[in-house]
Amino acid sequence: MMRDNAKVREAVVEFQTDFQAASQQLHVLSAYKDLHDWLHALQFQCYERILAESRRFPDDESAHDSIADSGMTLRSTLTAVKRAAAGQHLAKLDVQWLVNSLGEADVQLQQALDQSDNRQLNKAAATLRRVLHLYPTQINTRLNEAARTLRLPSLVQAMTVICDTIVLLPLDEDKVQQFQRGVSDLSTLNAELNALISEHDRWQQADGNLRITHLDSGQFMEELDAAWSQLKSLTAPLYERNTEQWAIDFGADSHRLESALAAQDLPKAKNIFRRYRRAAGLRFFEVDVKLKVLCSNLRSVGDPLVSVLKMIK
Repeated sequence: MMRDNAKVREAVVEFQTDFQAASQQLHVLSAYKDLHDWLHALQFQCYERILAESRRFPDDESAHDSIADSGMTLRSTLTAVKRAAAGQHLAKLDVQWLVNSLGEADVQLQQALDQSDNRQLNKAAATLRRVLHLYPTQINTRLNEAARTLRLPSLVQAMTVICDTIVLLPLDEDKVQQFQRGVSDLSTLNAELNALISEHDRWQQADGNLRITHLDSGQFMEELDAAWSQLKSLTAPLYERNTEQWAIDFGADSHRLESALAAQDLPKAKNIFRRYRRAAGLRFFEVDVKLKVLCSNLRSVGDPLVSVLKMIK
C-alpha cells in the first residue's frame, strides 16, 4: 500500500509541474484576450463613432462632443495597452507596434479636436482602421498558440491515471470524489476550450471580411458580393442547427441579406447589413467573454491535487 501511495505522490508531483507550466500559458492566453477585448471595445466605442460623426464634424457641436468621448476611450485603451506591455506575458514586438499606432491615432485625434480639423480626424480614423484590420488577427494567432501549448489532453490523461490509482487507496471518500470531479471538469473544460477557440477563429475571419465591406463605399454591393461567399461559409456552421435566439435571428438576417444581394436592392442590403454586422460583433464579444471565463475556471482545476497530496503524505 505504501508503494501505491508513493506512486500516486510521484504522479501528482509530476502533474503539478505540468499544470504549473500550463498555468503560465493561461496567463499568456488571458493577456492576449484582454488585448482583444480592448480593441473590440475600441471599434464600437471609438472608431465606428468617429466614422458616424465625421460628416458633421467640425460644424456640429454634438458631433464634436461625441468624438471627444471617443478620444477618451482611445486614451484609456492606450493606457491599458501600455500597462499590459510592461508585463511579462506579451510578445514585445507585437505590443510595441500596437502602442505606437494607438499613440499616433491619439495625437491625430486630439489635433483634430483642438484645431477643428477634419483632415486630422480622417487620419486618426485611417490609423485606427489599420490597427483594427491587422492586429486582431495577430492576437488570434497568439491565442491559438497559447491554447495549444496548454496540452490539456495530456493533463486529462495524467489526472485519469492518478484517479484510477487513488480509488484503490484507503483515502477520505469525499476527497477522492472531489478529485474525480476535478478530472471530469478538466475533461469538460478541454472540450469547451477547443469549441470556443474554433468558434473564435470563425468569427475572427468573418470580422475581417466585415471590416473591409464599407457601407459608405460607392462599391458597397460589389464589396459585399466579393465577401459574401466566405462570410456565409464561415458563419453558417455557427447558426445552423443552433436553437439559441441569436442564432435564429442571425440566420434569418443572413438569408435576407443574401436575397437583397441577389436582387441588387441597395437600400435593403445596407439596412440588413448594419444589423448583420452588429449581431456578428456582439456574438464575437460573447465568445470572447466565455473564453476569458473558461481561462479563470481552468486555473482552479488543480486545486483538488492539494487535498490528495495532504492525504498521502
